[in-house]
Amino acid sequence: MELREGDADTDIGRYFWAFILFGVALGLFLPAYGLLIKPFVLPLLAVLMLVSSLSISLGKLKQCAKGWRTTLFVLLVQFVLVGAIAYAFKGFFGEEVFLGLVLIAVAPSAISLSFFAELFGGSAALALPLTAFSNLSSVVLTPLLVAVFAGAQVSVNPSGIAQTIALAVLLPFLAAKLVIARLPALEKPLLAHGLGINTVIIALLMWGNIAPSASFIFANAQLMLWLAVPAFAFCAVPFAVGWISGKNREERITLGVASSLKNTALAITLASAFGSAVMAGPVVYTVLSSGLLAAMQLALRKRKA
Repeated sequence: MELREGDADTDIGRYFWAFILFGVALGLFLPAYGLLIKPFVLPLLAVLMLVSSLSISLGKLKQCAKGWRTTLFVLLVQFVLVGAIAYAFKGFFGEEVFLGLVLIAVAPSAISLSFFAELFGGSAALALPLTAFSNLSSVVLTPLLVAVFAGAQVSVNPSGIAQTIALAVLLPFLAAKLVIARLPALEKPLLAHGLGINTVIIALLMWGNIAPSASFIFANAQLMLWLAVPAFAFCAVPFAVGWISGKNREERITLGVASSLKNTALAITLASAFGSAVMAGPVVYTVLSSGLLAAMQLALRKRKA
């Protein structure tokens, strides 16, 4: 996606982080209305992934597969390395809170990855297929690594996690290919307004998923502050590893962002099935990563000024 000054979708994308924080705030301060959204979070997530998948062609996936070393590197960093970082905090938090940390740690790339990679000076052409590979791979990698890193601490059902991801990620991806093949007239308007549609859906997902856990979050403010430590590590360490591994500035930015920016909508939806304590880590990561995105955009504007 080419960024053009004045483009409505681009303007929305620049404040993507604000919409996420707005959804979090609604979940915390207006939980009663969020509970009405809760039954629809999985269909909303599926629509989110369907719209996101429209811009991913099989040709781009084949191109990414040819550069398998880069793809494998990003998958190892964002799934295995970040999962190992979460495991390092095993003894510092309760079992359910620890499970939440693992869920966000082994979540795939954010659907907005290509937008932010290009915005910060990276390559959208590289980021887009990496996002697709990451999310499609999460059907296997996320439940597997949840079992590896948290299975000894908490009773989890990897097949249940895999089923949820398949319904929310794999099925919408296949449906997107069907939409393009059968209803090509829908492709252009959906692509043109895709970021705006997804931004609204993500805000609704945050609202609906966080609402049931609002009282727990307010009652455990100190815990939430401590969770900022692993959440910051989930952002900083993979970004640094991706940065130093790139061949040039554009690739360093792309690999850094791809390795560290998580699909918070998916992670929070998965965590919400396990209860309020499990939600704590994903919520803190969502707030912290959104704040870091805002700070990076502000720094970028000052640099251009």
